[in-house]
Amino acid sequence: MTSIASKPSRSFLLIALMALAGTGCDRSYSRSEMNPRKAAIYTYAASLCEVDENASVMSLGPMGAPTNHPARLKEPYPTQAEMETALGKADFEEVQRVTYTVIGGMGKEEEEEDQVLTWWEHDSTWEVYKDHGMVKPGHREIITAWIDPGGHLKKLYIMHPYGSEFIGRHSGFWQWFG
Repeated sequence: MTSIASKPSRSFLLIALMALAGTGCDRSYSRSEMNPRKAAIYTYAASLCEVDENASVMSLGPMGAPTNHPARLKEPYPTQAEMETALGKADFEEVQRVTYTVIGGMGKEEEEEDQVLTWWEHDSTWEVYKDHGMVKPGHREIITAWIDPGGHLKKLYIMHPYGSEFIGRHSGFWQWFG
């Protein structure tokens, strides 16, 4: 009579086979679930920003802003190549005609064509986000970056698990949506 302990368990082999078969499958993450790629994107995005201690918060959502002061982009502003070196190739890229207010221009607005880069994640529960981001069911953006015609970061949209924010070169353009 052979002992069960001396032979590999069939259930163990089945579990090991299922684990191997599951590696490489594209996984769908929920908005609140963190994964290594998403964490790296958030960390890099945070490194591009600084808190403006001389300005006060102008936009708050129901949960409140994450800081007591608004954020702005740090100088020097990274280029598209520098961002893609740090984060990998953007998941979506397009040219977008944008209107912006000129700082010190007394309300003057100008238009330019910016390169818009989006890094997203698969999220089977996310349907569509139309106001500022992608319109692709099943995909939710993590960050969207606007690159000016000179090739440098102009504006950043970060979609945190607990809210979202626009961060520009000047803290007066900062917006928080809770």
